Amino acid sequence: MKKIGEVLYNKMVLQAEEAHEQGLTDLGDVVLETIGNEVKVEGQTYSYAELQEDIYKDLWKIAARVMAYHDIESVDVSKMHDEILYSQANLMNELELAIEVEGIGPHEPKLIGEK
Repeated sequence: MKKIGEVLYNKMVLQAEEAHEQGLTDLGDVVLETIGNEVKVEGQTYSYAELQEDIYKDLWKIAARVMAYHDIESVDVSKMHDEILYSQANLMNELELAIEVEGIGPHEPKLIGEK
């Protein structure tokens, strides 16, 4: 997984600490756990396709947790694949709307001849 930049990391740490001070321990804990202990190494590229692949894999992990919780003995992986792709597209769209971004991210690899 690619790491977030230092500025965002520091802001999220401060918000997690504030959440703890407000008694929102679960929120503070999950933010700190999510961002981890390291920031992104500057200069890395991270394409939109890589982002989609990472989210797809993470959604499979979530689906596996749901299946384990319900102790199911069989699943149609093709059906799960379709549902995960649908969920991935919706999740990415909603998150990008929530953080008010659109278009190509700054870490997208440059095309040949592009500066």
